[in-house]
Amino acid sequence: MHQAIALGLTDFKDAVQVASAIKLGLEAIVTRDLDGFTGSPIPVLSPKVIGLHLLSPLLGVLLNLKLEKFKQSLRKLPEKFFRSVIRNDF
Repeated sequence: MHQAIALGLTDFKDAVQVASAIKLGLEAIVTRDLDGFTGSPIPVLSPKVIGLHLLSPLLGVLLNLKLEKFKQSLRKLPEKFFRSVIRNDF
């Protein structure tokens, strides 16, 4: 409790959460109430940010798959198509 008070956050309950997170060695706090944690010595993240962070590798994989399919479909087009695109003849 002393550490929570010493943090000087405006919301004591949030300060207790921060002090507990520090004591447990946590890397960050995830909450929808970002304003209550202003001045926290550890990062405070929204669930939306965490969701995007967790999804980003998956999105990268999906985009790579789509790109590979696109490349494969380009390989199937006749060469004269590409020549006409370059000359703007299509």
